[in-house]
Amino acid sequence: MADSTRRRPRRQPTTVAIPLGIRPIGPHANLQARLLAAVFERTASNEEYQRGYWIPFGKKEAVRLLASPGPRVLRECVRLGYLERHGSYLAGGFSKAVRLPDRYRDGKFRLHPLTKSNNRNKPEKYLLDPVSLWLRSRMDAFSVGKINSHIESAWHYFSLLRIHTRDFFCMRDSFGNRFHSAFTGLPSYLRHFLSCALTVPHCREGQRGEPPPLLSAHSSSFFSSGKDTELIEIDVKTCQPLILGAEIKKTAPNEIDVDRWLDICSRGDIYQYVADAIGSNRKAIKKQMMRVNFGTIEYAQTMPAYHVMKNDFPAFLAHIEKLKTQDPKGHRHVAQVAQRTESRIMIDGVCGELMRRCPDLPILTIHDAVIVPRWAVDMVSEVIRATWRRELGVVPRLTTTSLGSPVAA
Repeated sequence: MADSTRRRPRRQPTTVAIPLGIRPIGPHANLQARLLAAVFERTASNEEYQRGYWIPFGKKEAVRLLASPGPRVLRECVRLGYLERHGSYLAGGFSKAVRLPDRYRDGKFRLHPLTKSNNRNKPEKYLLDPVSLWLRSRMDAFSVGKINSHIESAWHYFSLLRIHTRDFFCMRDSFGNRFHSAFTGLPSYLRHFLSCALTVPHCREGQRGEPPPLLSAHSSSFFSSGKDTELIEIDVKTCQPLILGAEIKKTAPNEIDVDRWLDICSRGDIYQYVADAIGSNRKAIKKQMMRVNFGTIEYAQTMPAYHVMKNDFPAFLAHIEKLKTQDPKGHRHVAQVAQRTESRIMIDGVCGELMRRCPDLPILTIHDAVIVPRWAVDMVSEVIRATWRRELGVVPRLTTTSLGSPVAA
C-alpha cells in the first residue's frame, strides 16, 4: 500500500514570465526563457527597476538553474541582445553581473509557454538557508486584496501577480546577502492592501512542559479582536547610517564625533539634522546622504550634505573615505558592509530568534523592516532591540505603521 504521508513532487511551471518583446529562439528557446525569467524576477525584487541594476549572475548560477547547458544559454542571451553582461568588479563589488537592456526594463512582460521536455528535472533555483526557508513558509499566510488604487508601475503589477498566483520568488543575493522576495518589490502604497490568514501561533514547549516566555501570556481569546489582528510594519529608522557608525566605532572607539553620530542615528534624526543644517527637506537629504556614504568620493563631494558631514562629523567621514580607497572593490565595499551587517542582524539574528521561539508567527521582511500582526509588535520589537544591542552595541529607534486589518482565519 502506498504511503499516504509521502509528499507529492512539486508541479513544475508550464509558463514563465519574460520581458515583453523578447522571443527566445533556437533549440535552447525554453532554457533562454527560464534564464530570462530568473533575471526578471530578481530585477523586480530589487526595487531598482529603471536604474539598470546589475544582477550577480555567473556560470555557477546558470548551472544551478539550467544544469550543464546553463553557461551556453547565458552566452546566447547576451549575443541575442536579451541581456547585457558586465564582467568586472566595477559592476558593483561582484563579477559576472547581468541586467536587462533598457528597452526591456520597463516591467512589461508576457507568459512564455514551456514544453514538457524542457520542464522536467528542473534543478533547484536558489539554495536557501534555514531562516530564509522559514521566511518563505511564512509567505503562504499573506495575500493582497482587491486594489482600489492606481498601480504606478508594471514592475509593481508583476510583484502583485506573483503574490496572487502564490509564486513566491525568494533568494539571498551574493553582494549584500539581502533576502529578496515578491514582497520586497511591493512598494509602501500597495502594502496597505496586504491581508493575512491568522491562526493562533503554536509555540514549542520547554523541556518541562512550560511554554517559552516569549508568548506565554497570549491565549486564543487574545486573537479574537479585529484590532489585534491588524497588520503593522515595524521599521528601523536610519538603519544603514547607524550600522556604519557602529562599525566605525569598533576601529575608532575614542572619536567624539562618531559617538555623536551614533547618538543622533539612534534617535532616528540624522537625516533631519543634516536637512536643518542645509535648509532642505528630509526626503531630499536622505538621497544625498546615500550618495555621500555609498558613492565615489568625487561624486560625494558635489553634495551639500557632504560638507555638513565633513564639518560636523569629520572622523566618521574620514573612515568612510578610507574604506572606499583602501579596499580593492572600491566605494561599493561600503554598501556591501552595510547590507551584509543589516542582513546578519535582521534576517539571521532577529528572524532566526523568532523562528526558534515562535515558528508559526506570520511575518514578512522588507530589508530593515518587518510586517507582523498587531499582537506581535511588542514581542518582535523587543527581539529587534535585543539583537541590535547584542550585535552592534546600539539600540535603534523603531517606528510602526498600520497597514490595515486582515481577514482572520
